[in-house]
Amino acid sequence: MGEISIEIDDVASVGVVRDTPAHQLPPEAWTLAENVRFNDTSISRIAGETQIFGTPGVAPYFSQFVSSASQPWWLYAGLQKIYAYDGATHTNITRQSAGVDVNYIASGAVDWNGTLLGGIPILNDGADVPQYWAAYSAAQKMQNLPNWTANMLAKVVRAFGPYLMACNITLAGAAKPPASPPSTARRPMAGSKRFIPCVLPNLRRSLPKANLGVERLRLSQCGWR
Repeated sequence: MGEISIEIDDVASVGVVRDTPAHQLPPEAWTLAENVRFNDTSISRIAGETQIFGTPGVAPYFSQFVSSASQPWWLYAGLQKIYAYDGATHTNITRQSAGVDVNYIASGAVDWNGTLLGGIPILNDGADVPQYWAAYSAAQKMQNLPNWTANMLAKVVRAFGPYLMACNITLAGAAKPPASPPSTARRPMAGSKRFIPCVLPNLRRSLPKANLGVERLRLSQCGWR
């Protein structure tokens, strides 16, 4: 069979599509492209790379983007410190006691996780009390999550609506199975300052690896404002 020429116009009009089978794509779409940029109906070589965040205060093992109405921020954590970057300055926001940093004890990137609860960033390393950033400000240090149960650790914390869920829990080093009644729903950020744990059996079925217990904490019970 002889060769068949197929004319394809506007080869830069679609760009790269990786999540659709190739046979379902229009002729103008690409399934793979490296070191090029699709821009203004043309394809051009990427000019190179340049550093955009400056030199971090510590080697980042975890990062989380947050933004206020006027300022975007990057929070990033090393093994012992947490920093905030505002686009110009890297600031150490590690929790403190009497003006002295209280270092974290993470052992690697796999330990760190984070979430955003009602606009409040929360970072957790599984070996310390989860940390929250009360205000989007370089002057604001991270703090221990208020009313957190003493001697309790969670491998993962995740926001779900007005709840903060703690997964894979240990209490004083012992696995803590879910055994508490459900909490009463409340309006977010109002009233009580007491955390009430509860069982989420459906969630445990969808997260089989988090088999050491799941608790949820109402945003309304945090009293951060």
